[in-house]
Amino acid sequence: MREYENLPCDLSAGSGSNAMMRDPDHAARFFEEFSDRIMYGCDITHAGCQFAFQFREFLDKMLDDGKLSPENYKKILRENAIRILKLDL
Repeated sequence: MREYENLPCDLSAGSGSNAMMRDPDHAARFFEEFSDRIMYGCDITHAGCQFAFQFREFLDKMLDDGKLSPENYKKILRENAIRILKLDL
């Protein structure tokens, strides 16, 4: 991500979100450094899939513990996707 400044990052898949949840301290640094390019999309509609929601709980805990700022939390969950995808909301 440092080498390619125009590369966005989606953490909704198991690989990225799982890596973040394994090391919360690294995740906090990663979120801070790349907060303008990280997106977490959750478009899963069947009740049997819980992984995406575990990551949302992880992000909520990071926010509650002060490891993720409210501003970056909003960027990751919503604002970056709106800006990067040029959504008219």
